[in-house]
Amino acid sequence: MRFSLAPLFFASVVISSVAATSRAYFGAAPNRRSDKTIRANDFGVYIIYPEHPSDERLNKQVEERLGEIAGRAQVFTGRTDRVLLWSGRMNAAEAATARKTPGVRAVHEDRGATGPLPDTAHKAIRSAVSSTHGKRGDSDSGYIRQKGDIADLAATSQPKDTEQRQYSDYAFHESAAEGIWVYSIEDGVIRSKELSRVQTVQTPRAKSSGVNPDMERGIEPHGSCVMSKAVGQDYGIAKKASLVAVQQGADSRSEFLFALVEAYNHITSDDDRKRKSVVSITLQFEDEFNDNGEFDVFKETMGILFDQFVKADVPVIMAAGNSGLEPGHNGVDRYPQLFAGEKPLIAVSAVDATGVLLPKSQRGRETTIYAAGEGSCSVNGVRYFASGTSQAQAVVTGVVAYWLGMPRGKGPQIKAKSGEFVKELIKYMQSDDGSWARKSGLRMIWNGVTEDQYEGAEKP
Repeated sequence: MRFSLAPLFFASVVISSVAATSRAYFGAAPNRRSDKTIRANDFGVYIIYPEHPSDERLNKQVEERLGEIAGRAQVFTGRTDRVLLWSGRMNAAEAATARKTPGVRAVHEDRGATGPLPDTAHKAIRSAVSSTHGKRGDSDSGYIRQKGDIADLAATSQPKDTEQRQYSDYAFHESAAEGIWVYSIEDGVIRSKELSRVQTVQTPRAKSSGVNPDMERGIEPHGSCVMSKAVGQDYGIAKKASLVAVQQGADSRSEFLFALVEAYNHITSDDDRKRKSVVSITLQFEDEFNDNGEFDVFKETMGILFDQFVKADVPVIMAAGNSGLEPGHNGVDRYPQLFAGEKPLIAVSAVDATGVLLPKSQRGRETTIYAAGEGSCSVNGVRYFASGTSQAQAVVTGVVAYWLGMPRGKGPQIKAKSGEFVKELIKYMQSDDGSWARKSGLRMIWNGVTEDQYEGAEKP
């Protein structure tokens, strides 16, 4: 993997109370594989892992030594003494010296992401939704109906054991996730009328690289499309949720870890966000480089972070993958999605609005729930039709935010001690209260709207 010479960037990450950001695409994801080896005088980004994450004194010495080796250090610390990694730009000779530093477990060349997921999207010509979202029906219900070409949204609110043709509007409670935060680990989003309630948090590399926080870093605005499905004003499930776009400076292992740390710190720095936050992930990683155990260390560090989210009662929702049509890839086969088979994380596979599995959707024992993965989204005022598990996970992200923001007595009544909330949320999601099986036999997530509530909400 080769990199152009650039001003030295060095950062250390600990679980702290600062913020961050990340990325994704519409068409096929760019190929990030690299078989090139960094020569002694070539500069590249390296990940440095601590041998003793909780040894504050030792890790401070490591940071100082790494700064001496690389020439300049810019260190970021946080609320705890658990250092997860350092990331720095150096050449191969300097990396070799860093490996010999006491307190350093490993020094690895940074690697690219396998994804973002290769969703497909096509530009549409005309608006697909009604100009208004409807009015309340009876004065006590608080439910609203939205019309338009929104079959994926309508499928989410379709009352249990009914026919879709009878319930073609999207019905939801007017609170619609008010007071809830959705964290997107993507490339940021394009601020627009559809996505107006946005705060961007950048990783250190994104900041140092001068990435525009009000735009997406990538060529294709995948993050904007996905988040319009989760929280958008016209095409979204949770219309009143606040979006925190966690923006990476690159699609790489180190930046993904930095983005997770920043999201975690941003959530836990404010007591108001506890049990009121949801994290959305579309990136994937696999051991495709034959890197002699490097991926195992990266995977271990990811696992530590996801355990932190679970302990903090923060649901993490991931797209299962879109490689189902590739030979040998019909099952979930990349990380962090594979963690859903062993940790209380939520992996979402995609179906159409009637519950039929999308052929490209991956699924397996890791699949937590199914959701509609085909529908319209909006990017800076332009409508797209998108298809893939990123869209499905955005639907689930929106529904979870919607549940969390429901008025007391109307939404899920999930009682759980600290650290157990996500487990109980998953149980609810997989129960008859949070999903129901369509004719295909696959359980699609359901926002809980009943026939009476649907009928009680006046059409636009």
